[in-house]
Amino acid sequence: MITSQQKAIHERALVLSQNFRKLESDLLSILQEVDREKVYLAFGFPSLFEYAKTALLLSDSNSYLLMSVARKAVQIPELKKEILLGNLSLSKAARIVSVITTENKDEWIRKASHLSKRELEREVVKEKPEDVRESTRQVSEDRLCLKLGISEAFLSKLKRVQTLLSSSQRKPVSMEEALEHSLDLYLERKDPVVKADRAEKKALCPGRKTGGMVHVAKREPLKASLKHQVFLRDRGQCGYTVHGRKCSSSAFVEIHHKIPVASGGQNQIENLITLCSAHHRYYHTQAPHRSFLAPQIKTGNRC
Repeated sequence: MITSQQKAIHERALVLSQNFRKLESDLLSILQEVDREKVYLAFGFPSLFEYAKTALLLSDSNSYLLMSVARKAVQIPELKKEILLGNLSLSKAARIVSVITTENKDEWIRKASHLSKRELEREVVKEKPEDVRESTRQVSEDRLCLKLGISEAFLSKLKRVQTLLSSSQRKPVSMEEALEHSLDLYLERKDPVVKADRAEKKALCPGRKTGGMVHVAKREPLKASLKHQVFLRDRGQCGYTVHGRKCSSSAFVEIHHKIPVASGGQNQIENLITLCSAHHRYYHTQAPHRSFLAPQIKTGNRC
């Protein structure tokens, strides 16, 4: 159940979001005037980009985004019209600047309005493929920038590793950390030099015992087979649902007992649900109504 305070905050957020989109379109219009009247030159700036970045204090990316869309919208007024109507965001408009023309404007405006960011990027590169060459570039004393093209499947795998690693470490991790972890794991298992070094160390310390954490079980732990069933059923996504909207986050997920063990809940798949850690905490500490899990829920200890 959503409280009146939460509803009021949500409504304020919606109003601010609408105002933000309105300000974006207004800024687009004024930059077109600045460009048309060469205001940036009068104020000592060599380009519209430098004016937006220095005089208006916009970031490099926002300056380029606004400049490119503003100039393309002069050629194709329909682009600006859709932005003003709220049917098209500035970021999506910027993604089609390189491919939209007076001949194909209707098709690309329709795509930008209805497709997701990822789907739109895929359509743009189909029309205008980018040649990505693998390269490295020194960016600091001990850091390099790696540039390479990857497949959608590769990105999906990398993001999955990133999510799993974030969950296990209980903190967000970067793609670099996820990739490094994957490389370390591969080398640990497949590199003959690493395996030989590990065998040598083991031979030098034959009496060493493997350490580990001692877990004091307060209840019967979930069997691995049962955990697998829950994760397969929920696809590793949070099941918190309110007013028909499901969270579906796959980061920091935990298995939760709908009916707490302290209240007689059992380790059965019907009594288990996947929750992200944020909604798990929310359920135990703040949720005023818990029918999103089970109507017979009673307050109990966190599980």
